[in-house]
Amino acid sequence: MKQTAADILVERLIDWGVDTIFGLPGDGINGIMEALRKKQDVIRFIQVRHEESAAFMACGYSKFTGRLGVCLATSGPGGIHLLNGLYDAKLDSQSVLAITGLQFHDLINTHTQQDVELDKLFQDVAIYNSRIMGPAHVEGVVDLACRTALAYKGVSHITFPVDMQSMEIIEKRRSERNVPHHGSTVRAASDRLPSEQDLYEAADILNSGKKVALLIGRGALQSGDVIEEIAEKLGAPIVKALLGKAAVPDTSPYTTGGLGLLGTKPSQEAMENCDTLFLIGTSFPYLEFYPKPGQAKAIQIDMDPMRIGLRYPVDVGLIGDAQKTLRALSPLLRNKEDKSFLKKAQEGMEDWWSLIEERGTRMDVPMKPQVVAWELGKRLSPDAIVTSDSGTITTWWARQIKAKKGQMFTCSGTLATMACGLAYAVSAQIAHPNRQCVTFIGDGGLSMLPSELAIGNRDDPTRILAASDPHPWLVGLDARRLPHLHDRSLHEAERDHVAAHPAHHDAITHAERSAPQNHDITRERGHDPLQGKSKSGCYHANRRGQARRIIEPYRADAKEQEQRKSQVDSLPRPEFKFHIVTFPQREA
Repeated sequence: MKQTAADILVERLIDWGVDTIFGLPGDGINGIMEALRKKQDVIRFIQVRHEESAAFMACGYSKFTGRLGVCLATSGPGGIHLLNGLYDAKLDSQSVLAITGLQFHDLINTHTQQDVELDKLFQDVAIYNSRIMGPAHVEGVVDLACRTALAYKGVSHITFPVDMQSMEIIEKRRSERNVPHHGSTVRAASDRLPSEQDLYEAADILNSGKKVALLIGRGALQSGDVIEEIAEKLGAPIVKALLGKAAVPDTSPYTTGGLGLLGTKPSQEAMENCDTLFLIGTSFPYLEFYPKPGQAKAIQIDMDPMRIGLRYPVDVGLIGDAQKTLRALSPLLRNKEDKSFLKKAQEGMEDWWSLIEERGTRMDVPMKPQVVAWELGKRLSPDAIVTSDSGTITTWWARQIKAKKGQMFTCSGTLATMACGLAYAVSAQIAHPNRQCVTFIGDGGLSMLPSELAIGNRDDPTRILAASDPHPWLVGLDARRLPHLHDRSLHEAERDHVAAHPAHHDAITHAERSAPQNHDITRERGHDPLQGKSKSGCYHANRRGQARRIIEPYRADAKEQEQRKSQVDSLPRPEFKFHIVTFPQREA
């Protein structure tokens, strides 16, 4: 039997080291599915229940292995469903190849069934994007798609007309210029170190700084040891962007934890008071949490020259691998005698962890979500892989669960999409079957793609910890914008405002899980106990943790205020329920 175009596709993927594909069958990819069946002994197909999950899993697989993640979807709606997960890969710079079906090549643009030109649809998300034009076209396109995704850390897309997938390879149909097997699957790599002059200039700035702060991200995940070495020399606190959570363990004496919406007070203070900023493998997107432009001298390390100076005015840009660049830079740095800036940050972290532990060990009923996150962190395996979703759940994952050396943590960092947490964990367990994989996910994120619970191997149970809120109309106030967890002003101001302005605010259920115990503040949208009307409240919280009223209706008199305060206090308090699910269920 002669080879088909789809056979060439699958064999070339194997040549590129691909051994796992996430996808959902459909008649628009029948030829590809048959080619995968023939090679099932060397390449496995993980069948998802929704194509969005396939893209999330491909992204997660790339995050957890550093290899190419591959997803497959049928024509039309199947391919469309991939997009959210592919944007997650694009924005977090992960190497992913998406393969989609396309309608019969001679019926495209004739209003046929599922007539969606997916290559045009994917133009924004993909850095390489091509439509197969015939069997002789496959090999070259696959080579370039894989090489581009791996080299540039992004999404490649191939769309394949369904009739061409089953076409046999006939050499005489090849164009005269298309020499057979003219491509290669060799992957070129480079150390790509900065120039010696740039290293010396960076060292001079870092040696001259009196208050140096390090801000590290995803690009520093393999550089933890040398980063701590440099932090010791410079007397510099290590601030971590969300995707850099596992770069340096939270038990390190040098780190102040996260920054920004889910960060810590000592991290924000380090940014506000530093005179030198060292950015390592990060494009942390929230500009308002950086030092003010002109406040600090800045050095930045990044593999991508385009990202140098993207977030903060940089004095020296170092283009190269973070670990190798830091190894070259470290001998040029002097050991500072004055480490008071680091010491102050360490004192702040002692207070911070005392607060986090107090929140995580409260015995209140109903149980606080912080307690579950805190206890989970203590029970994780030394090499656990822990994923999370997007939402309030991410706050507890970022703050309450301590990252230990050897563990891996990730979430949707830049797209911040919901529904990724479970898919990430599944891909992690598939990539690392001997490691403990846990997803810490909210009921909202879990309920979006719950069908993926059906995936799994009996030998590879993935643990799911879901925080379920029985009041689906509760919406989180954007308290993640409050880096100062201990600030009580928002809680007090909001309760007073509700009491004074019943016409424009809901009755807020201030369970003890909301401030002052934490800033994960929720409000109940629904029935006003006095007016009998359904309304929604309006509040804005700025980065300093201060509440600002954006609607100013009438003011009630003192008696009415007291009456309303009493009714707010008497409202039923929402209760979180937690479910631990191990799947698949083992037989008794």
